Amino acid sequence: MKHQEMSERTIQKLVDSGITLFAKYGYSNTSVDQIVKEAGMSKGAFY
Repeated sequence: MKHQEMSERTIQKLVDSGITLFAKYGYSNTSVDQIVKEAGMSKGAFY
């Protein structure tokens, strides 16, 4: 798998997790830590 494909998958996982959590808890009550945990990623992947 190419680096760009891996990056796109990572981004999509994080976006999907964020959308799920925003819908559940609201934007202001969702943290980066929650998003990366939901996505199964590290905080470094987020940044």
